[in-house]
Amino acid sequence: MTVAPVVGRPEGFEMSHVGVPEAVATLPPLKRARLVLDAIDQTMRGLAAARGWPADQLDSCYEHVLDGGLGFSWEGRSKTSPSRRRRVTPRFELMDDGYGRCTLELWNHRTDELVSVSEPLLAYSTIEGFKRTSQSLTWTTDTTVRLDSYSDAFGVFDVQTELSVESEFHPWPLLVAPKGRRPAGVGLSSVQPDVSVVTPEAVAPAPRISAGANTGPRYKIPSAYRRTVGQFFGSPPRRIVEWWAQSDLAELNVIFIHDPGCRPGIRIYQRGKDVLVHVRRPSPDSQADADPVATAQADIEQALERVRGRFKLNALPTPLF
Repeated sequence: MTVAPVVGRPEGFEMSHVGVPEAVATLPPLKRARLVLDAIDQTMRGLAAARGWPADQLDSCYEHVLDGGLGFSWEGRSKTSPSRRRRVTPRFELMDDGYGRCTLELWNHRTDELVSVSEPLLAYSTIEGFKRTSQSLTWTTDTTVRLDSYSDAFGVFDVQTELSVESEFHPWPLLVAPKGRRPAGVGLSSVQPDVSVVTPEAVAPAPRISAGANTGPRYKIPSAYRRTVGQFFGSPPRRIVEWWAQSDLAELNVIFIHDPGCRPGIRIYQRGKDVLVHVRRPSPDSQADADPVATAQADIEQALERVRGRFKLNALPTPLF
């Protein structure tokens, strides 16, 4: 694996290119997590050397992550019931799918004993989201709690959950992995990735076409629409790749955004030789679509046609699909 920290940019806008071999997909989760840690560690060391930062704290940071089991967890503030007999504590853990999980612990406030726990609830992917969820936790009655279990990056969209601590919590103890211990096999020795420190000009702007879509509970993109987009951009037709390569541009990235509050349309952004396209649709319209495959194909064609017109490129090849 190659890690290439990119320097020569304004401080605060550092980035890194990581080349990951396909064989990484076959590694067990713990080894993949260790590889991510090594990539981040080597990136920071490369940036530290280029920026003149002191690197003596990186060793302790590295050890801290190992001691935490290559994971991230956070405990929110406890809330006491109106009768003062119980309290609920939210605990958060960041999972491999990129999202958090929030588990509520019910404690006997008088004896300080853990009584029961809730099922893990889907949470957002940042500590800020965890904090917003924790702050939203409240008792609605002496037996019911409510919280915004999923709070997005801007605190705009929340999934509100209400649970009965008497009927929807599971008795403690449960069989759980011990916290705060280094997993077996996670030692100091590891295969460090190759590292090179480069400038933005040294990163070759090879022509590339890619796509993405917003994810999470808020965004309800029909599976057939998402599958059509993924099949087209996951392995673009050769004629499309050749069409794009004839331009003097580098990367074309098309993002499909289905959001309850967005206005439909296509927006094009350019940064240097990279082009970003947003295809926007209100998600209620997407859910009511009778033919999401045809809609996805129409959106793809319209987006590429808009790019062609904006940058005065050659005509799109036909057939497109």
